[in-house]
Amino acid sequence: MNETCTIDRCEPASDENPERIMMSSNDLVITCSQCGKGMLVAREHVYVPVGCPTCGVALEPWRAPGVPPPPAPVKPPSKEGLSTRSRTTAGWLGVFLGWIGVHRLYLGYTGLGVLQIILTFASGGIGAIWGFIEGILCLCGQGIDKDVDGLPLRD
Repeated sequence: MNETCTIDRCEPASDENPERIMMSSNDLVITCSQCGKGMLVAREHVYVPVGCPTCGVALEPWRAPGVPPPPAPVKPPSKEGLSTRSRTTAGWLGVFLGWIGVHRLYLGYTGLGVLQIILTFASGGIGAIWGFIEGILCLCGQGIDKDVDGLPLRD
C-alpha cells in the first residue's frame, strides 16, 4: 500500500483525499523513535533535522537505516585568494621554533619541516640557524611568501 504524508500525520493513501501527496521514488519513509509513526521525507531534505508531526520529537533522517551518509563538507575558498595562514605567525614560529621546522609544518610543508628537524639533530644544533633565518626573512616580508597550496600568506 502506498503511503502519503500531510503536514500533521502520515496515513495510507486513499481516493477520498486527493489533496494528499503521493510518495515518489525520491522520498524516504522514516519511523519516529518515540511514537513509531512513519513520516515521509523528501530525499533532498534528508540531511536536515525534522520534527515528528505526531509527537514533536526532533529526528535526524540521515541516521535512519538505508540512508547514505551525508556528503563531506567542502572547505570554503579563502577570501581574496589569500591563504588562511599568516606570514607573521610563520615568522615568529620560525624565530622561536624554526630549529624543529614548526614554521614549515604550519605552512603545510611537512617534508621540509621534517628535514629541518633531522638536519638540526644531525648537525649538533647548527642546522637551527636555517629556521631562525627563515623566520626573520618571513617577518621582513622576504623569503617564504606562499603556503603549500600556492596561496599568498596573509600579513
